[in-house]
Amino acid sequence: MISLSRKELVSRLEHMAQVGSLLVVGGPGAGKSWLLQQFAERHTKAGDAVLLLLAEEHNYVESQRQLEESLKIQAGIIQTLKAYPGARKFLIIDSLDSLRAEASQRVFRDLIRQVHRDLPDWKVIASIRSFDVKESIELQKLFAGKAADVGDDSNMTARHLVVSGFDDNELVEAIQQDARLLSVFSSASAELREIRKYSFSSDIGDIALLGVQTLLIVSEYSPMLRLIW
Repeated sequence: MISLSRKELVSRLEHMAQVGSLLVVGGPGAGKSWLLQQFAERHTKAGDAVLLLLAEEHNYVESQRQLEESLKIQAGIIQTLKAYPGARKFLIIDSLDSLRAEASQRVFRDLIRQVHRDLPDWKVIASIRSFDVKESIELQKLFAGKAADVGDDSNMTARHLVVSGFDDNELVEAIQQDARLLSVFSSASAELREIRKYSFSSDIGDIALLGVQTLLIVSEYSPMLRLIW
């Protein structure tokens, strides 16, 4: 497996999270979940207060009470967060776009709104696909920021960090781990090389260049397909 550190992206999230709440946005498979998991693990080890919620595990909740039951939190989520020790405090919500029912979307929006109102020392960091956040004006308002501090996408009013595909430096890092990638990229068509823009998070949190590794296998074992490319 090829693992990339994505230091610049991690550093940007650290900087933005210290200032205030934000959305982590990007296309499917861009590495948003991986980035949030890395952030959560790092700050948990540092002794900060961290609650990581995987939205897809609570897709059918229709009230905050049901969310608390799903999380097995008896004292109430806001009261529980108030009791968390730690100098820095982060509520991290992964994959808001996985909530397909309007009722569950509303529950999470209300939770974010309540944390902003009642727990000012907590920062909320949530991931969502770019398409979905642009369709939700209400969610953008929850993460509204100053014009100079919004983020990379000028079409978005929410304070956000865009997770995009691998840049040239990251591709060099990948090639250093598996030199066969160099010949694959050199011989592939321009369209096929676009696969490099997409990263996939593995179960253990490493970034795997899954698309490129697939190319390696096909390049080695299928000369006919290699000719087509």
